[in-house]
Amino acid sequence: MRAGSAVVALALGGAAVAGVYKWVDEKGKVHYGDLPPRAVTATRVQAAPGAGDVELRWYDVTGTDARALWQSITVAGPKGDDGRVFAGRTDWNLGYRYQTRVLDGQCRVTTVTTKLAVSMVLPRWRDEARAPAELRAGWQRYLRALRDHENGHRDNGVAARTEVEARVRGLAPRRDCAGIDAEAKAVANEVVARYVELDREYDRRTQHGLTQGARFP
Repeated sequence: MRAGSAVVALALGGAAVAGVYKWVDEKGKVHYGDLPPRAVTATRVQAAPGAGDVELRWYDVTGTDARALWQSITVAGPKGDDGRVFAGRTDWNLGYRYQTRVLDGQCRVTTVTTKLAVSMVLPRWRDEARAPAELRAGWQRYLRALRDHENGHRDNGVAARTEVEARVRGLAPRRDCAGIDAEAKAVANEVVARYVELDREYDRRTQHGLTQGARFP
């Protein structure tokens, strides 16, 4: 049996999707959301099947008015590969392994396994409790729109994983297992490259989430 090498994909988004967190307030009521209050202990809920392993990291932003808050984002936010600063960033990495076996003189793929890891960076507003109610409401609407936008990036990673699994598993038998290795690598790299471009096109089409309501203030 042989195992295929890993293939890695990188997808950048102009926004980010939060993980789902669970916490209990001072009255004992259970809450679920993507931005737990700073003063409570929250636990991350297991990601839904197919979503991959999600690592969520935060960076702090400050300000009690919209202008100061946005300026803080432009200073502290993560950068894309082109150096532009975004409110958040998502990267997905896809790895695969497969096994082959020679049966009746033909090398065949017998099993395929994949691992999709999603890394997300989000802003955490330190001064939210001191800000006007209208600004807080606007901020929450903005974060929900960012989440909706970035779900599209995550879904591209999930779709890439599904296609890699199906196409590598469906490779035609060959007399030489080295030929299977080369074809599997070519297929996986082609799929990954296509979904990376789909991520870029998604950002162009949505203007990094602006057309989906990810606009602040």
